[in-house]
Amino acid sequence: MVRSTPTVFAALLALALALPAAASAQGTLEGRITIAGSTTPLAGAQVSIPSLSMGGSSGPTGIYSVGDIPAGTHEVVFTLIGFQEERRQVTIADGQTERLNVSLAERALVVGGLVVVGTRAQPRTVTQSPVPVDVIPSGDIINQGATDFADLLRNVNPSFNVNIQPISDAATFARPANLRGLAPDHTLMLVNGKRRHRTAVITWYGNGLADGSQGPDIALIPGMALRQAEMLRDGASAQYGSDAIAGVMNFALKDARSGGMIEYKTGGNLFGDTSEQLERGILPGDGEMHTISGNIGLPLGETGFLNLTGEYGNALPTDRSVQRTDALALINQEKNSSVRTPAQIWGAPEVSDEIKLWANAGHNFDDYTQLYSHGNYVSKQVEGGFYFRNPNTRSGVFGTSNEAGESILLVGDMLAAADPDNVPVGAAMCPEVRVVGGVVDTSDEENEANWRQVLNDPNCFTFQKIFPGGFTPQFGANVIDASAVVGLKRTSGDLSWDASGSWGKSNMDFYMYNTVNASLGPNQPCSDEGTSPAVPDQQCTPYFEPGIYDQQEINANLDLSYAMSETMNIAGGAEFRREGFEIMEGSRESWTEGPLATQGFTPGSNGFTGFGPLTAGNWTRTNFAAYGQVDFKEVDNKWLVDVAGRVENFSDFGLTINGKVAARVSLSDAVALRGAASTGFRAPTPGQQNAFNISTIYDPDIMDLTNNGTIPSTSDLANLYGGEALQPEKSVNLSLGWVFEQDNFHLSTDYFLINVSDRLTTSKNFELSTADIDRLLDEGIIRPGGVLKRFRFFINDFATRTQGIDLVAAYAVESERGVTNLTSAWNWTTTSVTQHNDETLSDLRIRILEEGLPNLRGNVAVNHEFPAGTRALVRASYWGGYFDGETPYYEDSPSETIDYPGRMLVDVEAAHTFMDSYTLTIGAQNVLNTLPAEYPGAADGVGNRYGQFTPFGFNGTFLYTRLSYSW
Repeated sequence: MVRSTPTVFAALLALALALPAAASAQGTLEGRITIAGSTTPLAGAQVSIPSLSMGGSSGPTGIYSVGDIPAGTHEVVFTLIGFQEERRQVTIADGQTERLNVSLAERALVVGGLVVVGTRAQPRTVTQSPVPVDVIPSGDIINQGATDFADLLRNVNPSFNVNIQPISDAATFARPANLRGLAPDHTLMLVNGKRRHRTAVITWYGNGLADGSQGPDIALIPGMALRQAEMLRDGASAQYGSDAIAGVMNFALKDARSGGMIEYKTGGNLFGDTSEQLERGILPGDGEMHTISGNIGLPLGETGFLNLTGEYGNALPTDRSVQRTDALALINQEKNSSVRTPAQIWGAPEVSDEIKLWANAGHNFDDYTQLYSHGNYVSKQVEGGFYFRNPNTRSGVFGTSNEAGESILLVGDMLAAADPDNVPVGAAMCPEVRVVGGVVDTSDEENEANWRQVLNDPNCFTFQKIFPGGFTPQFGANVIDASAVVGLKRTSGDLSWDASGSWGKSNMDFYMYNTVNASLGPNQPCSDEGTSPAVPDQQCTPYFEPGIYDQQEINANLDLSYAMSETMNIAGGAEFRREGFEIMEGSRESWTEGPLATQGFTPGSNGFTGFGPLTAGNWTRTNFAAYGQVDFKEVDNKWLVDVAGRVENFSDFGLTINGKVAARVSLSDAVALRGAASTGFRAPTPGQQNAFNISTIYDPDIMDLTNNGTIPSTSDLANLYGGEALQPEKSVNLSLGWVFEQDNFHLSTDYFLINVSDRLTTSKNFELSTADIDRLLDEGIIRPGGVLKRFRFFINDFATRTQGIDLVAAYAVESERGVTNLTSAWNWTTTSVTQHNDETLSDLRIRILEEGLPNLRGNVAVNHEFPAGTRALVRASYWGGYFDGETPYYEDSPSETIDYPGRMLVDVEAAHTFMDSYTLTIGAQNVLNTLPAEYPGAADGVGNRYGQFTPFGFNGTFLYTRLSYSW
């Protein structure tokens, strides 16, 4: 018995040691958390096991890991503000790692989405951000009738404005858009967080507010390609560099690796006397549109993705014109049957063969490293009209004046043009033909006889022989836009880095027809399309190729982010950018001076002079930047502070330094205050610094067409009138707001103040003297024989103060009858010119800058989703009063111009899903056919029934339907 004691003791000791080991059986749970329907990682999502009081959170790539979990079955809860809670049952085995990937769906309350714009640390929800950010999901964007993305965005965000731009030179093809009432190039555009290139179009004429700007073209993105749009409404130059004065727009592309959709959309405007049109057997309205689009997600490896979107569409033009008084006089008094009705068209341009191809891809080498890329190719043809050329009075083409100041026909002597030094002796000179009140004076028999002689004499040339009813030039462009981005990002513990490179290109190849180079006389270049209805007696249509604008940009970025602790993150990086702008020479006929130039006939394609050797050129600029950002926050997100700084050096004007401080503090679980202060800048583009342009515009001062030129600010002539080398625009931004969020209700209000100094725009117009013309000839800016009447240049010599309030509210209600989302957004913005130079900026331009957009805009929307797959939407949008600077005024003072009153527009849409995959949608934008106030002087002016820069458009009701199939 004594011998057995140690054996028993050893056995008991072994059993005692074995029991704790068995009781402590443990395992690990890990995986990736993403947004439902995509591969986008969710950072900061909470992972908790309530029964064990254990948990963790996901990192920047969505990866989470919870260790030392007792073996057994446990319920795991995944949560993140703005997303629906997800609960899973997990069985943990001893010594094993269980992998569980989870996708979280965004709440019905869409303002709570996750955003990456505005921070270099982990993505935040909208309500956690210290600056205001709007998140607009794809559904809100595509559930509308229009296909132009700029219009879609304008309808849901009241701080964003864009209009039709019916007769605005190249701005018709790439419409300038405004955020918070500032210039289009005061807003930075990102795609997947990467800088998007700007358009090749310089907005020579954009209602004064956008004049001279060169911003991005938002319309090129198909709505179906987007997962969401993020609009940062605060200055962010310290984080992103040039242009981010009004804010930043980031468009996140879809990244699903499965599923897809194909959709056909058609619609048109319902306008005018529809009963009369139906009696004539034609469908009422105009602007017919057809679009087919599709999106598909494909797997790329085990976890990667390739998401593709394509869209093809066409849209016919609209017409909101009245017949001009001068055209009626030709028809009634001269019995001129060749005048078109209407002589001049005001409306949306025609868009043909628009192709949009977008791709977004990501390949995961492992849970921490991803190779990513996105890009696009877009092409389309856009065409609109210019101003009507009266066959009796248009100077430089049809009309001129004699020494007595009387209006007469412009008649060319072809013998003198052929050989001015050897005109045959005794050759009859072409007689003078007087024009009174816009028509040939036939009350005088001798004058009428002179007119008939001119029309019948082959040695006397008038463009009435080619265009007896005058002509309206047609101006168009073949647009090409392309981009490519490729990058590699990795997370190693608390360190994340992202290296990327990008290339972008915008190309505008212009063309014109139904116009002339007047100095060429009857020898006009012809298209290959044969006879034009506008020129019935000609064998061909006069056709010109004025040249090409081309913008190209290259970017290289390295971004670093390191989580020092749960409460501190530091970030930094560097950027190189090369920006180039090129003007390519047009066909010789579009810019040369012909044999009749010395007799007063205008050289160059009339309406938009082609780019000759003196205009063509290629200008580039490079810049290097370095930035840093530190984010502090309290563990429970009770408060956070962001501090950012950026140093940037440009090859053409030197160094800029900018900084930003932003903070947020929670007063309770539902209420938080937020605010920010920053400095910013915008660098003038190579195009703005070097481009030269001549256009025919309507001058409200003289109520007639005139040739207007924009010359480089550093030219000798510009220097005499105050021009100088351009400098960066500078800004100071302040914002202060509060956020309330509880359950399914969200409300935020933010005040903002933006002071911009050294602001860039085009100067007022200056009349050219004989000495001025000689200076331009000496500098090689214009060619001999031109009839340039006025000129202007870019200036940096005024300052503005823009301030306002943004209010955003949303409420979601769930019941047995479905889910109802109520949203409302309002923006009040006012701009005042605080400093300017009277010698370079006119009172009219100042008023346009201050009142060209509505001070108050807002919308209220109700979207209800029924359980049976039916959805209904009603949206009411208010647009405050505004001033249209292109409307001719009756008095000498700009204060006598017309103010247009505010309007309320209502949109409705209903959709039903059947057979699980098919959805039929019908809707109406502006269902009540609300139109702007009519311009009372339209007929006596240029025939525009409405102000051409109406902020909400003037096309009336747009009816549409969509049929989609999804899988």
